[in-house]
Amino acid sequence: MKKQISVVTILLLAAGMVSGLTGAAADLKKQAGFHGGIIVQLDAAGSALAGELAEDEHTQLHVLEQRTEGLEASRRLLFERGAYGRCAALPYDGRHLPYADNLVNLIVSEKKTTVPEAEILRVLRPLGVAFIDGRRLVKPWPKDIDEWSHFLHGPDNNAVAHDKRINQPRSMQWVAGPKWSRSHEEMASLSAMVTARGRMFCIIDSAPLASIRFNSEWKLQGRDAFNGTLLWERIIPLWNDHLRHFRSGPVHLPRRLIAVDDSVFVTLGLGAPVSRLDAATGRTLHTFEGTEYAEELLYDHGRLYVVVGSSEVYREGGGLFFRNEPKPTDFRFIAAYEPESGRQIWRMDFEKGDFLLPQTVGVKGDALCFQSTRGMGCVDAATGKLRWRKARPTPARRMAYSSPTLVVTDEVVICADREPKSPGEAASEGKVTWGVQGWNEKGYARKVPNKVRAYSLKDGRELWQAEGTEGYNSPVDIFVINDVAYIGTKFKGYDVKTGKVVKEVDTTADPVSMPHPRCHRYKATEDFIITGRSGVEFIDLNRGAWVGNNSWMRGTCQYGVMPANGMIYVPPDACGCN
Repeated sequence: MKKQISVVTILLLAAGMVSGLTGAAADLKKQAGFHGGIIVQLDAAGSALAGELAEDEHTQLHVLEQRTEGLEASRRLLFERGAYGRCAALPYDGRHLPYADNLVNLIVSEKKTTVPEAEILRVLRPLGVAFIDGRRLVKPWPKDIDEWSHFLHGPDNNAVAHDKRINQPRSMQWVAGPKWSRSHEEMASLSAMVTARGRMFCIIDSAPLASIRFNSEWKLQGRDAFNGTLLWERIIPLWNDHLRHFRSGPVHLPRRLIAVDDSVFVTLGLGAPVSRLDAATGRTLHTFEGTEYAEELLYDHGRLYVVVGSSEVYREGGGLFFRNEPKPTDFRFIAAYEPESGRQIWRMDFEKGDFLLPQTVGVKGDALCFQSTRGMGCVDAATGKLRWRKARPTPARRMAYSSPTLVVTDEVVICADREPKSPGEAASEGKVTWGVQGWNEKGYARKVPNKVRAYSLKDGRELWQAEGTEGYNSPVDIFVINDVAYIGTKFKGYDVKTGKVVKEVDTTADPVSMPHPRCHRYKATEDFIITGRSGVEFIDLNRGAWVGNNSWMRGTCQYGVMPANGMIYVPPDACGCN
């Protein structure tokens, strides 16, 4: 209770006076920065403003009335406008608002209200606005929640949210369709999901669920992150073939979407260049010239980094389907761009015998690290100038879900990868062949032991080694929290500089009825490792032990879940034993 009161006190300090309400819904929304979501109007009694606010199809308007005659007038108005259903008029007691915390975008009252300011601020989402009798209240962004801008949280690939509100889930904030994804045996219906500045973005196949044989309908969606309201959609005309087997990659798909402040960076199709979109409207602001065939995007310190060129040049297997996909490129490079102008700052090309491995580019501060078939590398993030390279062999054949795991910290880069058993198994000529199969593919090993190696960011010197274990059809998980690297699947904690074991975690959990874990990477916060053995399980790092199963929810194949904004975002899944 004390925590809630202190938060409200901070919020009240942000309240300020503005000139009175304009009376026009468009002007009101502009003042609030509103582009869609939930609006609550208090005691409107059928006012013209309520009718104007209800007109936007991306708006859910709730008119709350204390008096019966006001309720009847507002309902009549919404019926006449054809908005009832999406919008509604409801009774309330004048003091309590019937909403969960952090749900409403905009609250309007054209006159003084009996609802306490603390109650108004409780239901407003972060950055939400209230206009009360000419007074403007803004709910600031809480300091104890975090965004999730990249597939693995940030450009450093450290999938750890700095979010103190996330804990075991005990309620649902919002639900949006589809409830299920399209198929258990074919490619996951959600490829990517990120969030920034109170908005959530995802790439999803919205084709009918009745049969996986229907053609796919891939879209990029923008939603309000706190109430799920659909803000906009963009059609993606060409994506990976949806009949490709489940849990078989390609691993670049979740890396094609990032969100930073009020911008979304995305490839709107296979072979498409990178586009920068307005996060509020989905409108294209800029297309980056020369980024056709981009596969991975990262953003750090005002620079956009793009990995361009095909990662699956060589592939085979019983789970491979590839209708209409562009032919693989014979080039691969990393480039840095100015995000506003699109000007290329620098470019690093990889020659034919030096293949850049997917999901291995990470950026932190002034260092950009990568892994290729020749080994580890680090360049100056601002100039692209090479700092060092370090030889490290990698297998020439690997399952299509398999990629190394590379995490960049302030002074150390940590990389887990499979190691060839003999020189003949190494990708010595820069050729990597991917086995595409949801089950077993002859000649391709599953769940191979990994070697974790830590290198100095300064000079590439190897600092320490450890053993790592791949997840179920997913790469090794490495979470760096307070200078301790927790390495899957036992999550023993290693000092990032010395490799000394400094933390033991008991991952023993209550038994579940599932024969195997979920097929996706795990995620973490500074307090918990969030696993996917059956559903969503929590390992408390402060206790050093498992604390609970949550088998009523689970992450989707290949992507998993997204811990952000004080919540856990769970995409639709198609697990056959749900």
